[in-house]
Amino acid sequence: MPTIKVIVTKGGQPSAQHRVALDFDEPGGGMSRPEYTDKHGVAEFRVQSGQSGYVYVDGRKQGKWGGYGGVEVRVEVVG
Repeated sequence: MPTIKVIVTKGGQPSAQHRVALDFDEPGGGMSRPEYTDKHGVAEFRVQSGQSGYVYVDGRKQGKWGGYGGVEVRVEVVG
């Protein structure tokens, strides 16, 4: 199972306690259970190979993920 690693930064520095969730594109996909970023700005999700979708950080669509291997998604938050 691939791992989707979401790294959230603010002002170029890792940012903790952001609510992160994955949206799944496939029919009947829905949303993952939310995870919160740790002190390194990281939240990780295990997904099925071949799945794809969008990354939401604090309720906002921030990027796309997907594929057959592990993926790293970097998000810079403002405010």
